[in-house]
Amino acid sequence: MKKKTWIGLILGISLFGTLLSACQSGAGNGTQESVKPQSSAEATQSDGEDPQSEDFFGIWEYESSSEWLYIYGDGTYEWYTSEGLSHSGTYYIEGEELHLEDEDRYYGIDGEGNLVDSDGEKLFSSELPDTWEVPNEGDPEETDAEIDDPGVGDPGVGDSEVDDPGVGDPGDAEISGSISVEEFYGTWQNVDGSYWLVITDRDTWEMCYADGTRDYGTYSMIENGLFLDLLQETFVLKANGNIESEYGRELFPSELPDILADKTVDNFVGCWKYADTPVWIYVFPEGMYDWISEEDGINIIPGTCYADNNELILENGVRLFYNLNGQLMDNYGDMLQVSVPPEYYGSDPGQMQ
Repeated sequence: MKKKTWIGLILGISLFGTLLSACQSGAGNGTQESVKPQSSAEATQSDGEDPQSEDFFGIWEYESSSEWLYIYGDGTYEWYTSEGLSHSGTYYIEGEELHLEDEDRYYGIDGEGNLVDSDGEKLFSSELPDTWEVPNEGDPEETDAEIDDPGVGDPGVGDSEVDDPGVGDPGDAEISGSISVEEFYGTWQNVDGSYWLVITDRDTWEMCYADGTRDYGTYSMIENGLFLDLLQETFVLKANGNIESEYGRELFPSELPDILADKTVDNFVGCWKYADTPVWIYVFPEGMYDWISEEDGINIIPGTCYADNNELILENGVRLFYNLNGQLMDNYGDMLQVSVPPEYYGSDPGQMQ
């Protein structure tokens, strides 16, 4: 009898322990479980796929204010307020975020495809107000909205067929029908004058920036658009005489400023000194130069040079060019100033007194 009693007691204790363990496990899965909060960057993402860089491109309007962020596919952006263009700059993409270079602000994409900034403010895909001034072929200060008669006097309307844009400005319509590549030839400028796009008749294009730097590439016709390979961007002609890309970048006919135009060696002849280092470059009209350096003793190294587009290419790999302010710069971003050679320097290339 005692043996059965001890067995029953042991079974009872074992059963009680099992039930207690199950209760603790159930409590761990209940409503009292702690959940790690998401960061602001994580909160912008849903369970969907990570955003691609193209997902940021386009025009975004703030929900809570009259501000627009215009993100282009070439690493630049424009910031608009209710008064029009406020400023422009460059950006970079890091992971799932787009950062504005000169600001602390950055952006992610939420689960609904909207943009969310680092302060939690939401932006939605939008368009720029059509009442702002947009330079066109006739007068850089004239807007499309000011053209009362879309027939005679409107440089954007000719014999080409124009799609009906509905209510709004006829100049915003894309020209349909057969478009030839020759209609894209020439120089096109953006609204704030920070860059110019030059379309040549040699299947090449050049993007000339105000700081004197340039991008180069080739193009091809795709249906009625001009596709730029490096930028992965297609421009079409508009009825107002401008061209516009799928990212909303609009350019108007213009001319390249003389200071950014193609140069010859004669445009660089003379003595130039680096602003921050004891190095001089003496350029001669014969396509020769002397590199005069005092950084590690006195050294004079002669070489040859030639002009290519707006640049002077030195034999040692240094490229010189002028920015929009007329300042001479090299391809490393260093500035040079007009100077006189050191006293020990002779009058002939590669010679010392």
